[in-house]
Amino acid sequence: MRPFTATLSTALLLALLGCDEPETAVVDAASCQPTACPALEVASGDPISAETSESGDTAPAVPVFRVGTNEAGETDPMHFLEAVDGAPVKAVLGGQGAWMVVVAAATNQFCCVDRVNVKAQLASPDGTTVYGQLQYRKRPVFEGAEGMRYLMNVWLVLPADDTVWNGKEAVLHVELEPYGGGLVLTKDVKVVLQKS
Repeated sequence: MRPFTATLSTALLLALLGCDEPETAVVDAASCQPTACPALEVASGDPISAETSESGDTAPAVPVFRVGTNEAGETDPMHFLEAVDGAPVKAVLGGQGAWMVVVAAATNQFCCVDRVNVKAQLASPDGTTVYGQLQYRKRPVFEGAEGMRYLMNVWLVLPADDTVWNGKEAVLHVELEPYGGGLVLTKDVKVVLQKS
């Protein structure tokens, strides 16, 4: 058998047997608590994590869960922009012609987790109109320099007719759960949708 034919045969055989990339280890999220995470500092320099008492015990870290957006395609946490109640959130026009909000999240509560399940929705404040929703499993999270974990590039597609959502108030709802189960983080932020 020729080398090329042998290589091709081996690749096909492995594909048929289901040998793909190794599975990411599933972490028991019950053991991943904020107290297991290293000390954190926010950009202002204010400590937001564990403090040691006079007795030497470590107090639990202050839980942090932020939702927002990031620049499309970026995975560097420096591109994370927290959504603030009442502030505009930009919708971008994707490469295939769809309007979308690039949803992102940050937390210090999943320091030992590298994949999460995510649910996200943009809906009118009264909940009668859903502008977009999604549910993904096993999305990667990226470690930030300050010890936070970041979910980036969750593309929430909006209706093609931008008059339905542009300039309208909406509630951005995000849920994160470690892949394999555990603590579910949920946050709602009221935003104003804007075309970029």
